[in-house]
Amino acid sequence: MQTRPRPRPHNYGARADSLNGIPGHAFGEPRSSFPELETKGYQDLDGYTYYDAKEGKELGWFGKNTGHVRTTYRFYQDKFASFDASAQGTDRPLLAEEAVYLFGKGLPESPKNLAYGEAAVNWEGQRVQATLSDGHNNCRLLIRSKLAAAQKAAAETAQKKAEAAARAAKLRADNAPAGH
Repeated sequence: MQTRPRPRPHNYGARADSLNGIPGHAFGEPRSSFPELETKGYQDLDGYTYYDAKEGKELGWFGKNTGHVRTTYRFYQDKFASFDASAQGTDRPLLAEEAVYLFGKGLPESPKNLAYGEAAVNWEGQRVQATLSDGHNNCRLLIRSKLAAAQKAAAETAQKKAEAAARAAKLRADNAPAGH
């Protein structure tokens, strides 16, 4: 009896990894490589700094569709770490088509993990994770560097260990027998 060869598993993140960011900019590039951006004026609690494209300075597909798609660039330790694009209403299919163009067929998220009426597609590579979520009149594409996320997690762990060591030292000092 002859059996058919099994198809190779589909690598949903291969194109995300090969792009490693967005067209024209790779994750890890310094903030100075983005002259078209201006700060949104804040840094969130996670340590990311947010930037938008300056009006009239948008580049590439996202720049050409700036009236339909809003974008935000995030930097961690002054290096490009993630990109967020969103579209609402009738502009949602425009963003979804661009995501498929950039990354190919993605892995659909299980409906069990989503709110009623939502859909999501994931592209999980070795270096990049991208997610397209669509529902409730909003479509969002989030592309993030796994390296930046790992660096952030390592920094948080080191900070927590340092804080725990300082608390332990203070407790030892506070509970030390008093000298007579």
